[in-house]
Amino acid sequence: MFHIVFNLNDNYVKYVAVLITSIIKNTNSLKKIKDFFNETATNKINFKQLGYQSLHECEEGYVFHLLTDGIKNENKIKLEKFEAELNTIYPCKIKIYTLDDTFLKIYSLPKIQGSHLAYFKLRMASSLPNEISKCLYLDVDMLAVSDIREIFTLDLCNKIIAAVGCFRQYPPLKAKIKHLDDFKLEPFHFNTGFMFIDLDLWRKEKIEERCFEFMAKFHLNHLGDECAINAITATNNRYLTIPLRWNLTFGTANIDNNSFNDIPKPEKNAHYDMTKLDFEHELENPRIIHFTGGGDFPNPWGSLYKTLNYNSLIPLHYQYRKKWWEIALETPIFCDELQNIKKNLKENQLNDLRQLLQLRFRDINIKAAQLQNSIIQFSKQKNTSNIGAVYKIKNQLSYKLGEIMIKNSKNLMQILQLPFKIKQISREHKEKQNIYNTLIELKPELKLQNIETYPDYKEALKLKEQLPYKLGEAFIKAYNNRWGGGDCQILFYRYA
Repeated sequence: MFHIVFNLNDNYVKYVAVLITSIIKNTNSLKKIKDFFNETATNKINFKQLGYQSLHECEEGYVFHLLTDGIKNENKIKLEKFEAELNTIYPCKIKIYTLDDTFLKIYSLPKIQGSHLAYFKLRMASSLPNEISKCLYLDVDMLAVSDIREIFTLDLCNKIIAAVGCFRQYPPLKAKIKHLDDFKLEPFHFNTGFMFIDLDLWRKEKIEERCFEFMAKFHLNHLGDECAINAITATNNRYLTIPLRWNLTFGTANIDNNSFNDIPKPEKNAHYDMTKLDFEHELENPRIIHFTGGGDFPNPWGSLYKTLNYNSLIPLHYQYRKKWWEIALETPIFCDELQNIKKNLKENQLNDLRQLLQLRFRDINIKAAQLQNSIIQFSKQKNTSNIGAVYKIKNQLSYKLGEIMIKNSKNLMQILQLPFKIKQISREHKEKQNIYNTLIELKPELKLQNIETYPDYKEALKLKEQLPYKLGEAFIKAYNNRWGGGDCQILFYRYA
């Protein structure tokens, strides 16, 4: 049978029911697992299939394993009825494993979305029976849009995990232990919301124990356990990369966010080792949709306006959100409960939008008053002889940062305060730049002339050769390349 594992608490039972329903509804009951071995569509992008005879388990049917910190009896009864309904479509079983999370306290691990449930996935191999050799782990905020039995034909090639990822550089993880160096993550990073796992190898290579040991040594970033799994399996290259179609996130689907082999964009966060054409092919042939990524994008049952910044009132729509709700309203046993959630969702979204608009109008009034004052002040200043090339150089961010770094490096207390002062100056500079850009849009005659036209231009050029400007310029360059050793340039310019 095909084993699929989820992490969830009692509140998420109804949502995992939607995912399970999507899996069952997309399973072609007229097709057997052996039929997938005769198809070659999955072989196009680094997808090696097993030989049919190598499968230990050829019996049709799913076993859904729920790792939880507790499910109420009411929901357990619903799950039993839910299982019975699904079995009229395709064979399946639902098994519940209640895990104790008190052991996590000794690791001082950060909560992810308000709980420690995400770490339960690390314990799947020790929780499931030893005779289960392979399983598929899925996050609850997913939706199957094809027959996912196909993934169980994958040859893991002696790797522990198969997952979807890209090249994305995260900052080093700070060490918890004195005299231990910070941990630099590998540039390739995979999302652990989808993992096809060789449980025998996971147990043999003690991945669970090693991950918890790792988390005891280093402070995790916002990705939590995902950092640990990536770090441990990167050792000796213990993971296999599979096509994007198996974990299509909102961030991935937003094609403008990404960089490709034939269209490199150094400023972009994510780089995919493929052409843009291959990437578009993956988007057109999804297997599993993942409602994550894209910063402000909420899960399907969340308000589109809840996580938005009030400066951006346009919600981020994911085309599969509507599809999720179509499946939700067809989910046996839980459909009435989900219908009520959808009904309340509309009202909640209107309330969230109303609050955002109130904040936006308040901010507009404040900025309008500031802008009016800036126009008066800037008009007076422009008519004096204070503005020239030297003035413009000294008001560039490079010069201001260099100057504050020199002034605040005389003693330890000043050095400790320096990062906060740099952040403050950078923020103030950006605000003034925004005000200036708005001013010249409203009153083009206030635009300052090119620096070369001022009488003191030659004097200004000398400032660019002085330490404050060079130090600030080096700092900005180093900051933009901060994960590539750029911080060394600052030391060079400061102490050379």
